[in-house]
Amino acid sequence: MDLSTLDFAQARTKHILFKTQLRSILYHGQTDQQHVSSHTACALGEWIYGLALAAYGYIPEVVELEKVHRDIHLAAAQLIDLYHLGHVEEARAGFTSVEIMAANLMLLLSVVENKIGPGQTGSDLAGASERLTISYEELQQLRKILHDLDERISEETVQTLRARQIATANEHKFQHSLMQIQAAEQRLRLAVEASDMGTFDWDLENQEFYSSPRLVEIFGFSAKDVVTHQQLIAALHPGDLHIREKAIRTSFATGGLSYEARIVWPDSSVHWVRVHGKIVHDADSKPLRMYGTAIDITQQKTFTEALEIKVKERTAELEKSNNALQKSNEELAQFAFVASHDLQEPLRKIQTFATRIQATETALTDRGKDYFRRMQQASMQMQQLIADVLSYSRMNATEQHVEVLGLGALLTKVQEQLSERIETVGATIEADALPMLKVIPYQFEQLLSNILSNALKYIKPGVPPRIVITADTVPGKAIDPLAGEGVYHRITITDNGIGFEPQYSERIFQVFQRLHGKHEYEGTGIGLAICKKIVDNHHGFITAAGEPGHGATFTIHLPV
Repeated sequence: MDLSTLDFAQARTKHILFKTQLRSILYHGQTDQQHVSSHTACALGEWIYGLALAAYGYIPEVVELEKVHRDIHLAAAQLIDLYHLGHVEEARAGFTSVEIMAANLMLLLSVVENKIGPGQTGSDLAGASERLTISYEELQQLRKILHDLDERISEETVQTLRARQIATANEHKFQHSLMQIQAAEQRLRLAVEASDMGTFDWDLENQEFYSSPRLVEIFGFSAKDVVTHQQLIAALHPGDLHIREKAIRTSFATGGLSYEARIVWPDSSVHWVRVHGKIVHDADSKPLRMYGTAIDITQQKTFTEALEIKVKERTAELEKSNNALQKSNEELAQFAFVASHDLQEPLRKIQTFATRIQATETALTDRGKDYFRRMQQASMQMQQLIADVLSYSRMNATEQHVEVLGLGALLTKVQEQLSERIETVGATIEADALPMLKVIPYQFEQLLSNILSNALKYIKPGVPPRIVITADTVPGKAIDPLAGEGVYHRITITDNGIGFEPQYSERIFQVFQRLHGKHEYEGTGIGLAICKKIVDNHHGFITAAGEPGHGATFTIHLPV
């Protein structure tokens, strides 16, 4: 290049191409950077540093031209580097400054051209055609770049409009989410206020502590007071400071804070507070802050203490009652011993002598014989009553041997014992496949005997008795709230006898309760009470259901 002259028009064209190609790189990722050269490599730079600064350095605009030309090339290089490093938006934002510098460059080129002189002379015309050709080619390239740029701008405009629509939709979603968050915060705030809780927020990095007005009140201060963290700690009862310290240490290990402690108000009254909190960590698991709640539990503690006193008093009363019950059981056992020996012996003698008198005395009138018959019946009833009372008392015995037995085998044994009565009334007994049970053998045998005896006793005239026994299993919660979650055997014994009124379904299990007169059906009124006692001893349940004239059903539930 001849440094003695500069084609200012070509220099302007070159730097228009420079700015256009820079835009194409930043906005469309164009890789051709032939027009984005350094400030010393382009023709204008060669002229400035090879001639202009030395020959025309006295002209201020030449010096300014060098500075602007250098800055525009350096800025372009920096923007391209930012773009390739992935900082696309930052690079595009800097393009505006390049455009301003380019406009300033065009203005300075015009000023310098006017001040230096006429420019080309006739001696330069020899190369004018070649430069014109180069300028024409560059103009064509510029047109192509501008055409591509126009198409890209159109595409970007469409994409921008789509992006704006998406942004608008996202903004609506954001506003909706923000409203939901604000509503949730409002609900949480109302819930906290309704629960009468105080809140706190402890910045663990800067040791800044925020406490709500309600929390300040819980610690005995006025809600308007400005209370420091240290003042709140100082309000703790001296005997409970270690509780808080231990809870704080634990919270840094577990992330959760929880403790109850006493606080002393300024008026020296003692109150109870329950504190719950949670620690927030950063990405490196470093504790950042702790937030939580505090609630006054003084009334709850007072009630609990009063309840504990009541429980202790009630426990003492129960212990006293248990002692009395134990004494009563001992007395009952003594009575049972007396009943089984001392009381039954006179009754047997009464029956024996009455029988002998009837057999040997021929002068007895019919009325006298009737008296003796009634005396024998009364003594026999008394003897049966004593036997039943003795049996009932034995159900309280603590030494109870449990065995696993088949219910079918027990039923067969009881049927053999009642075979004479079964044959007399023409009864039929039907049973499903019966399960194995964990039972006290002699007790469960008596339970079956008592229920079957009743079914054979309370029969409808002219109707052969029919007894049906079934068995299955049911969950405990379907039986009774006290049964728990376990599984129970369900055994049902149904007859077709005279039945009973439904309102008596619980009364019939009480001692000495009879639904019929002694002259209608014999018995002592203890049999079903014994059944209830036996089922209780097996930790089960027994119920009865019936209707007059339609029989009765006894349902027994025993733990599997």
